[in-house]
Amino acid sequence: MKSKSTTKKCYIEGLDQFLLYLQFQLGYSLKTIIAYKKDIELFYSYLENENIGIDKVGQETIRDFLFDQIKRKNKSHRTCGRYLSSLRTFFDYLCKNSYCSYNPFRLVSGPKIEIKYPKRLYEEDVKKLLDAFGSDSTCLSKRNKAIIELLYTSGIRASELISLTLSSFDFSSCSIFVLGKGNKERYVSFSSSCKESLLEYAKKVRPLLLEKSRGKHVKKDAFFLNSRGENLTVRGLEYIVKEISIKFANDSSLHPHELRHTFATILLESGVSLRTIQELLGHESINTTQVYTHLTQKDMQEEYDKAFNQIELKIK
Repeated sequence: MKSKSTTKKCYIEGLDQFLLYLQFQLGYSLKTIIAYKKDIELFYSYLENENIGIDKVGQETIRDFLFDQIKRKNKSHRTCGRYLSSLRTFFDYLCKNSYCSYNPFRLVSGPKIEIKYPKRLYEEDVKKLLDAFGSDSTCLSKRNKAIIELLYTSGIRASELISLTLSSFDFSSCSIFVLGKGNKERYVSFSSSCKESLLEYAKKVRPLLLEKSRGKHVKKDAFFLNSRGENLTVRGLEYIVKEISIKFANDSSLHPHELRHTFATILLESGVSLRTIQELLGHESINTTQVYTHLTQKDMQEEYDKAFNQIELKIK
């Protein structure tokens, strides 16, 4: 097929078709599709400001764009790496469907990204958090305890937790049905103590919260609700976890994802295979799960250094 001219009209048509491809062919989530769209539109806006036609994009243009984002817009190398990945995938699609003849992004490597190992909590830290709930018998405290325990003992994502419904749970087997990234389905387990907290919330707290909603902004079967009886959001969940950590641990940096990291690290330290952890976390690639091996190695090195520093002090 004869290559189409990559005019603005063809770009718009190509982008629309690309987003449909992500949704219906690859099954990407709405959140992921929106992220792709924003990255691509950011680059196109840069081209328009610089008066560069999309059919004139080359390595120099791409490098100038990345330089502009890093130096002038103060974007991180990781963010620019994501831009590059999104645009490379988009231009691959344009080439495959004859909107352009070659992909200039295939010739440009991404900015070097500093690896940041995920923060993890230790069992005594989590125990301290959970024990603190014993002195607080309010409805929201019971809900919050159930949330912390579920994040910690199941390893589910924040977005997965807020999407849980009443029918997601099988309390007889202590398991939940989760719809993860890319609409991928999996079952994960939770602990027996978490089961008690979840049942107490479901039977005693959730009905009281639901009464406050008066039917507004609520999916009737949504499991976790906010203080107004409305569906809990990711931002709301992050706020809850942060407030809990400030109140009970004097730590304002705790994030739901750190409980997921902790879950994975504990499994690895207990001898669970990477393949099993990958399935439990819902990672598409085992390379994503591999980061936890680096995390435990880092912990081991810290323990080693700590031990030998003490020995050296005694020798001196």
